[in-house]
Amino acid sequence: SVEAARRAETLARQAGPGCRGEMLRALHLQGWALYRLADARAVLALGEQTLGLCREFGERRGVATSLKLLGVAQLQLAHFDEAEKHFREGLALYEKAGDRRNAGAMWSNLGETARLRGDFPAAVEFYQKALSVAREIGHRESELIYLSNLGGARLGLDQFQEAEADLRQAISLTNAAQFCNLSETCSFLSAACLAQGKRPEALQAARQALQLAQQSENHLDVGGAWRALGRALAGATANGAQFPDTTATQPPMPTPDQCFAESLRVFEQIKAEGEQARTLQAWAEFEAESGRVEQSRKKSEAAQVVLSRLGFAAPPGKL
Repeated sequence: SVEAARRAETLARQAGPGCRGEMLRALHLQGWALYRLADARAVLALGEQTLGLCREFGERRGVATSLKLLGVAQLQLAHFDEAEKHFREGLALYEKAGDRRNAGAMWSNLGETARLRGDFPAAVEFYQKALSVAREIGHRESELIYLSNLGGARLGLDQFQEAEADLRQAISLTNAAQFCNLSETCSFLSAACLAQGKRPEALQAARQALQLAQQSENHLDVGGAWRALGRALAGATANGAQFPDTTATQPPMPTPDQCFAESLRVFEQIKAEGEQARTLQAWAEFEAESGRVEQSRKKSEAAQVVLSRLGFAAPPGKL
């Protein structure tokens, strides 16, 4: 996708001013592909470039798209105030233009900002606004994304049954197995099931999340899925649960430590500090349950340093 978008940009530039719109679209498509590859720094550079060009050319819709790109990149880097500023500015532009679909997307992005910084009540409110818009205009793909996001926010409020219901509804409404949000939905579902003691279901959802993430090449989803799998396996280790033997049809099960280590490696690679802290917290909880008190303390302290610096609103166990 990145390669094709770059080729389109080159052709549009060669064609001259008459293809200005095609050039901007190619740059935006590059940005979204790079975002899926979790290259936040490259997305920020493209977003700043297109924002300047769109303002110069008077392309209001392009300005809003650029603001959205800048916002999601800042969100990956846990720069919450900057992300929220971009999303609110984009929301105002979309509402002024009467673009309800993209306005709903901005409400959801504001929800993501609130959820990832630990403000779960605000996140639920934003997602419900986005969901209402998607249902009113009949945009099914957006509805699925916002339902999944809402389920993720409910986890932070200990609304595990409600979260599971939202997430299973999103999955049931999904027609395509490669739907872009499905891996994260399965990771959320794993957490909702695990919190209710449904350990086999939690493991199944986590393994599905990892498979989908690896197929999509989305590094944020890959790191999250490894963490979800680590938690599901840690729950089994701590409680002595026995899972069905699936080694005949699936790869051998890794250990929780291996899952958390891989999750941390992925998030360090893409410089997603907030997600690194979440993985360290989950790993610290497993260390404590396994009697490795000193290792748990070190990981928990490392996570808290990051969380304090980034300005998270939620207590440690809620992230």
